[in-house]
Amino acid sequence: LGSKKPMEDLLGTLKQAQISQLDKMLESQEIAHPPRVGLRSSDSSSPTASSGEDALSALSAQAAALDAKRFANRPAVNMIAKIPSTNYHTRIALPKWSEKVAALDIILECGGEKPYKLEQPSSSISYVP
Repeated sequence: LGSKKPMEDLLGTLKQAQISQLDKMLESQEIAHPPRVGLRSSDSSSPTASSGEDALSALSAQAAALDAKRFANRPAVNMIAKIPSTNYHTRIALPKWSEKVAALDIILECGGEKPYKLEQPSSSISYVP
């Protein structure tokens, strides 16, 4: 406002004719008035004012808390009970490697959404073959 100082980054990209036009325009301008209302982000007395890094870390913490809450609310999967209802056993027995990979994909699908939440081993659930 009234000087070239706020635009120093931009001035390096301008041509000499453009800089001279800017100088003429700034000279013809009356006394510059400073802004009366400041930006909220520059107000240091505000408790909500924070840097970009603080905002990013707060968002990351909220996202991690939301992911943890979603994981806790999701039901555990009993993979051993789901596998017999698929064609895993027939595919894993086939000689082609692509069929064996498809069988392993079936196991991943039985595990549910990532990160996998499996039921804990118990007397009725045993992950040991």
